[in-house]
Amino acid sequence: MTTIPDPTNEGQLRYPAMGGYFDLADFFVLQAGAARLVPCRCCPSCLAPCAGGCGCEACAWRYAAELRPRTRLVLHGMDAKDHRKTGQGA
Repeated sequence: MTTIPDPTNEGQLRYPAMGGYFDLADFFVLQAGAARLVPCRCCPSCLAPCAGGCGCEACAWRYAAELRPRTRLVLHGMDAKDHRKTGQGA
């Protein structure tokens, strides 16, 4: 069984509500038994907000979750700026 590493001190500052973990279930539908909590492994020198470029899976997942609405609009032939102008979109 694989153990989940603890979040770093910086991770605990970036995700205080979950004690340093990003909760995948807040943004994604998970299969039964799938890991739900991903620890933030950022260090103080990481960008804020981090998009996971440092290797932090929690921030990479959060970044992907934030892109989901924009990605859906792009797939419909619009970008987020067009959506705000017209009020249309998915």
